[in-house]
Amino acid sequence: MSNVKDFAKNLYRLLQIVWKKAGDAIVMTAFMALAIFMTLYLLNPWLNTLDRRGWQCEVESAQVVSGGDGFRTGGAAPHIVVKTKNCGRINVDGKTVDPDRPELAAAKFKSGSQWIFEIGWYSRYIGMPIERRSPSSQEYHKLNE
Repeated sequence: MSNVKDFAKNLYRLLQIVWKKAGDAIVMTAFMALAIFMTLYLLNPWLNTLDRRGWQCEVESAQVVSGGDGFRTGGAAPHIVVKTKNCGRINVDGKTVDPDRPELAAAKFKSGSQWIFEIGWYSRYIGMPIERRSPSSQEYHKLNE
């Protein structure tokens, strides 16, 4: 039993030494990571307007999704989730979706039709790989238009 006590004392001393040397650095690193995350989260709408790239996608289906029960989606306006054959799922929102009648916008996405979805910087580099969310498009048009 004394071996366990000695081990615990030595571990405690080691942790004290490490904390004295690196504690402030750990706290500052955590603070900076939190500050960066909050800044990106708050600037998300603006960052998604930067460096838009057009993705040509073939529509499989589209459905209207209302705000969810979660903290982030509780008050969200309805948007459209478009399933595509070659681009995955894409969230369509913005001025083009009438919050009172989103079904009209969803009806435009016929199965087999080709659309160009403008995907912004935030959706491509933060939303998809880090947050594991489908990309968001506020601007889109039919391929033939």
